Amino acid sequence: MLKIFTTAQIDLFMESGYAHVERAFDPDIADHVAELAYRELQLAPNDRSTWKQPHCLIQKSFKDAVVAKLHNERVAAAIDDLVGEGRWIPFDMGTGYVLVNLRGFDTPP
Repeated sequence: MLKIFTTAQIDLFMESGYAHVERAFDPDIADHVAELAYRELQLAPNDRSTWKQPHCLIQKSFKDAVVAKLHNERVAAAIDDLVGEGRWIPFDMGTGYVLVNLRGFDTPP
């Protein structure tokens, strides 16, 4: 029995390789991770003149008490839907690598 996704969403995951989990975590957690990412990239989120490319990959994992909240029951249920309940081992990996898409990069500041 699926907990988060529909069968159509699972099929889309199989085709595309990614899934979107609605309400995976609180927006405050997303804001915190964004702040960490901008700091790591040495970019100003509200100053597009500091942006040098439209996408940036941070090849490190952020870990702190707020980031730990990314790994919650809803996310675990989504992973169960994708790979099967009991077929993965939960662990605190932090954020994993972070891909930052700088919206509006192509629009002049």
